Amino acid sequence: MSIKSTNTALKAKEIFNAIYNVSQIKRIDEDIVINLFKGAVEQVILGQYDPDAELEFIIDKENKQFKIINHTKIVTEEPKTDEEKDNFCPCIEITIKEALEINPNIEEGDIISDEIDFERFHKRDYQKILSIFNQQIRELEKQMIFNKYINLIGSIVKAKITNITKTGTLMEFQDGTVAYMPPSTTNLRLLANLRPGDLIDVYIEEVKPESKNAQVLVSSVESKLLNKLFEQEIPEVALGYVELVKVVRIPGERAKVAIRKTESAPFALEELGTVIGKNSERIEAISKQLKDEKIDVVLYDEDKIKFVMNAVSPSRVIDILEKEDSTEQFKSYIVIVPNAQHTLAIGKRGQNVRLASELTKSRLDIISQAQADQMGIQYTFEKANISEEEAKLKYQGQKLNLKPINKKPARKSFDSILDSSFNISEFDEDLAELRQKAQQTEQVFEKQLYESNIDDDIEKALSEIQNEFNFNIEEDPDYDVYSENIKDVVVKDKKEIEEDYEKITSTKMKDFKKDADLSAGLEDLDLSDLDNEDW
Repeated sequence: MSIKSTNTALKAKEIFNAIYNVSQIKRIDEDIVINLFKGAVEQVILGQYDPDAELEFIIDKENKQFKIINHTKIVTEEPKTDEEKDNFCPCIEITIKEALEINPNIEEGDIISDEIDFERFHKRDYQKILSIFNQQIRELEKQMIFNKYINLIGSIVKAKITNITKTGTLMEFQDGTVAYMPPSTTNLRLLANLRPGDLIDVYIEEVKPESKNAQVLVSSVESKLLNKLFEQEIPEVALGYVELVKVVRIPGERAKVAIRKTESAPFALEELGTVIGKNSERIEAISKQLKDEKIDVVLYDEDKIKFVMNAVSPSRVIDILEKEDSTEQFKSYIVIVPNAQHTLAIGKRGQNVRLASELTKSRLDIISQAQADQMGIQYTFEKANISEEEAKLKYQGQKLNLKPINKKPARKSFDSILDSSFNISEFDEDLAELRQKAQQTEQVFEKQLYESNIDDDIEKALSEIQNEFNFNIEEDPDYDVYSENIKDVVVKDKKEIEEDYEKITSTKMKDFKKDADLSAGLEDLDLSDLDNEDW
């Protein structure tokens, strides 16, 4: 075998190894990669040198042979000058000397078939072939990603965090596809405790056919992520018995979900209880997946006033009045709530009213009953979800809590107690409220009980005791707790104690005078039983 053929065979094996590596890394079929490489070679030879060249590719994957035959090579004279050597192109030309070795009857200007020698490729040709090949691989990858993930929009998938920056978060799916989470859809509270390499659930928002960095855009805060979690955790939602009309969120903080029962749902199905679950198990399972994000579930109503009333939950509402600046597209309301629940209706950092406004697509001004009275706003309890008596009791209860503790309440006479009316409905509601508070207290107690580490608590207590002991010693540096001999401690007997008592009474109580008014009736009091051990 000639040196030329040996070098060509080695170069062919290198090409095959490169093709195999690309196939494995990019997860593209090897035949497809080979066809892309053939296309890159054809594009360079036909585009740069001879558009009429007849190329034949001989590919043997088992023996790793890769040959390119040009059936239209032109026989030329041997280049002599440097310029002629630079202009000589071995892809489409062959010298008369080399051609005579193939065909002794060949002449200059004739056409002959000859293998293209990879070793004699110009460096610029290699670079062009590699550039075209890489570009074709990238375009194929983009097309494959687009075809795969365009059908997964709206799905929740696992993604590994690769880089967290101020401009967004880069992630990677299990198949190596790069995904991007923009800052506008990033749950900062969720990512605060995560590091590169951690896996999280993300929602596929969009898939682009073309993108320099990442074609797949994902989100951890899009409301549809909550929709998918509801479908996963609540079978009635997945079956279509309960519809999620609208979901609004403050990522990582709080969410409100408006639901309603569909026509296909069983008649006895109660939508709120179904979604929340027994002891709030279902809704808490979803909340834990969102890092304990608080989720309010409310009933949807076609009546805008009733829907607003439900959306302001957990606060009760006395009345809702439409404002003058209200429009058909964007309603504006004044929501009057009980005085004791004004803060509850607004929520922490205004979250409750903000979410309620977004859920109902309306502007909500929350005011208390006292504020409405001061502003002279006329309202009634006709549309309220709390009675006037209940609102008054809640308000009084709030004021009672503010009274001084040492001030004793006035006692009611027995007759006034009998004359007071007893409302059984109010009693049932108060009893239910007490049971709910007791259940919440029990849940908090259980959480503290099971989540606390007993060993840590003991360690902490011992540490506090040791610190206090050291502090007492520091107050009297000359005191030695081990210096006193227990044998030197004198124990007084009963006789000595009685003598000491007589001295005290004779000196300290010599000015004692008997009060006749206070001692009246005490002469006949028998105190002999005080010496009895059983007493």
